[in-house]
Amino acid sequence: MEQGAKTVSWWAKIFRKKAKLTYWLKEQVFVVEVTDFKEVAPDCIVFKDYYTMKNIMVKYNNTITYVLEELK
Repeated sequence: MEQGAKTVSWWAKIFRKKAKLTYWLKEQVFVVEVTDFKEVAPDCIVFKDYYTMKNIMVKYNNTITYVLEELK
């Protein structure tokens, strides 16, 4: 992933929803800020990164455990 400051324009801040997605794969924890999220299957999730607006799909050979929290 990219390193550096994470910013969006004031215009985007007004209209984009923001949520914090925490998910676990094996014993690794991943935390990302997302604007869109969907569980396609128990072993596949799709989300849109809040800052880059890129769609990201995560597939795993077991069920993906996740927590989705709405941010204001």
